[in-house]
Amino acid sequence: MDGFREFQAGGEVSAPAVPGQAEAARRGIRSRLAVLVLVLLLPVWSFAGLVAWRMAEAERAAISRDGTEAARAVAAAVERDLTALSAALTALGTAAPGAVRDPQALRAQAEALGALMGVGFSMEPANPRAVPGSVTVGRFEIDSGTGAGRVPLILALPGSGGQQLVLHSDAIGVWSAALGRVALPPGWVADVADGEGRILARVPNPERFVGQFVHPETRFVLGAATSGWRRGLSREGAPVDVAWRRIAATGWTVMVGVPAEAVDGAFARALWPVLAGGGLFALLVPLTISIWGARRIVRPLSALERSATALGVRGATVPLPRSDIREIDAVCRAIAAAAAERDEREAAREASEARLLSVLDHLTVGVALTDAGSGRLLFINRRMVEILGQPIPIGSVLADRAEEWPAYTAEGRRLATEERPLARAIRTERPANADYRLRRADGKMVWLRVAAVPMRERPEAPPNAIASVLVDVGDEYAAAQALGEQVEAEAAARREAMAAAAALAASEERFRRFAEASPDAVWIQSPAARTAIYVSPAAAQLSGLPLAQLVADPGAWMAQVAPEDREKLQQAMVAAAAGRSSEIEYRMRRADGVTIWLRDAAFPIRDTTRTPSPLRIGRLARDVTSQKEAETRQALLIAELNHRVKNTLATVLSIAQQTARGNADPDGGLAAFLPVFRARIQALARGHDLLTASTWQGAQLDALAEAVLSPWRAGQVPRIALDGPALWLGPRQALALALALHELATNAAKHGALSPESTGQAELTWRIAAEGRAEMCWRESGGPPVTPPRHEGFGSRLLGRGLAAELGRGASVVLRYQVDGLVAALEFPIAAAAGEDAAGTDAVGKEKSES
Repeated sequence: MDGFREFQAGGEVSAPAVPGQAEAARRGIRSRLAVLVLVLLLPVWSFAGLVAWRMAEAERAAISRDGTEAARAVAAAVERDLTALSAALTALGTAAPGAVRDPQALRAQAEALGALMGVGFSMEPANPRAVPGSVTVGRFEIDSGTGAGRVPLILALPGSGGQQLVLHSDAIGVWSAALGRVALPPGWVADVADGEGRILARVPNPERFVGQFVHPETRFVLGAATSGWRRGLSREGAPVDVAWRRIAATGWTVMVGVPAEAVDGAFARALWPVLAGGGLFALLVPLTISIWGARRIVRPLSALERSATALGVRGATVPLPRSDIREIDAVCRAIAAAAAERDEREAAREASEARLLSVLDHLTVGVALTDAGSGRLLFINRRMVEILGQPIPIGSVLADRAEEWPAYTAEGRRLATEERPLARAIRTERPANADYRLRRADGKMVWLRVAAVPMRERPEAPPNAIASVLVDVGDEYAAAQALGEQVEAEAAARREAMAAAAALAASEERFRRFAEASPDAVWIQSPAARTAIYVSPAAAQLSGLPLAQLVADPGAWMAQVAPEDREKLQQAMVAAAAGRSSEIEYRMRRADGVTIWLRDAAFPIRDTTRTPSPLRIGRLARDVTSQKEAETRQALLIAELNHRVKNTLATVLSIAQQTARGNADPDGGLAAFLPVFRARIQALARGHDLLTASTWQGAQLDALAEAVLSPWRAGQVPRIALDGPALWLGPRQALALALALHELATNAAKHGALSPESTGQAELTWRIAAEGRAEMCWRESGGPPVTPPRHEGFGSRLLGRGLAAELGRGASVVLRYQVDGLVAALEFPIAAAAGEDAAGTDAVGKEKSES
């Protein structure tokens, strides 16, 4: 009982785990109040942040103005130096009109002016398209002697015979020095680039960058407006805000780069005072609220927690703290009510459990509950103890004590522990059942029907217990055996009576004495006049009519026969008059109102000459009411057995459906599994129906094929043809072939000749070969091309491995995957019509032990 309660309760009851419960426990009322205050301070912080953002924007605008002003100042400095150099070049060219005639004088003047201004001069052939007297700026070039970069200014001399005067200005010494004269804030960069983007001058570090091109991400300054402000990349690849200005006379672009962090840091510099002051305020206010909340709220809640903890302990007193907070007091009252309700539910559960245990203890079948993992006994009812003949302590491992109750099959083979239903259910996690004889502790043998069913908390979960049910079916087996003996005895008695009647026909005296002593009614009458020659006293006892009336009026007997059975008796009399023997059964209503069953054998009586026409007609009527009742009982027993087998199959189908429904594959695996499994169980059930009809003696092959293949033979033109002689199958052969034919037809309907898109057919033929063996062939034609399967499924394993073993010794199964259709050739021994299995075992007992 204790083990059963342990299984029912599942151990100590604990509160279900709540996701995030550990984190929630660390966030108390104090922290939540602090968070509330911080949330209320959010508008103030938002306003302060807006002010800081406005200040940052103002500072960024000031930086932009400073950068633009610096670009303008750098451009003005460059223009001043460019104007000065152009004026010096023009003055030199116009002051020496005879320079061409006196090159030495011109060179002396140029060297003096170049030394003064830090530039160089040279005479070169003029460009034919150059305008005499005008100054133009040439392209950046590298001095071949010094390797320094320089920018040439060119003046075409009038009247010089195609000569021009060139002023060579050093990019670093002249132009970068001009940029250096403009004061820039630390970290700022100034560049001068020509129309191609080549850097002509730079501060700082001109020697590193003069002659290089601006960064591709900053080339927008070359084709944009003459001035502007935009984010780009410096030559080093660092983000900068660029202010630029175009020099119209030369097409040069002056750029001033401001580091991006100087612009973007404006917001951080403006926000820092807000964060510092707000953080200090946010620290002091929640701290004050937490101290206040600890005294006014947290202490009552801690007491409330202790009350809730006491609620989980049955019988414990639940303390009710008092506080000046209405909500906490309401929760305390609710906890107290829950504690009272808890006690009531516990009492009701114990009462319900006691009633359940009482019901289980008074069942007429044995019930036991076993732990699925350890095999430990959790519960056993009183009837189970009576069946086993001795009590079993709760907590025992049944597998360790199985040898105390040996079990035997109908053939007398002793079952191993792992073959019993309980061990099979634990091992396979599926229901198992069997019928076997058990030796009790007192040595008595009993017939038992045992079923073991796994129990699960959820369909997809593994079983946590195994429920075993034991039913004593000794009376059922004894009744079936007694009924068979009774039928055999009555058949023997009937044969003896027929033989005695034929022998007594030669001796009337001996016949009369026999007839008067026999409980069977004996008639001898004329076939023509239908008059009674002799009627035994037993006829009067059976009908309840006077013997004289029966002799005088033969129709009196017919009048008491049931109206629906009279025609059978009349036809039997006509047949006997024609010289044929017959035996019929009919009902008669006796004179006292009781209806009885009679078996009436009518036969011709000839003389010693064996004339064709009988001289007399003899009848032998016996009361078979008790036999009919026995046959009715037998039919009921067989129907009950059939009903139980079908129920077992239905139970297996239902459990398979329920289990498969909890394991479903989002890809459709479950939807494909159920129809196949159901069809196989139904095919097996058809085989069971045929075996039940013959009391498990066997089945005819043609009837089995018709039953299993009926879904594919329906319609006007069946797609499966059957051809073969009468062939008797043993029970194991019938069940195995039922499954095999179903798998062959199902495979053909899916992939072969019977598929919907195919017009092919299948043919099942069999014949009786020599030496008591049979050959059967399944052949498909007209379907799609066949190839061997890449994966071995249930049907392939059944046909290739298990079928031959079930068909008997020496059986063989050959599968040929021909292009025009699958061919399955089977050869197996023929089972005896009397009901022996081809494998040499009792079919009924074998099937029961393996079910």
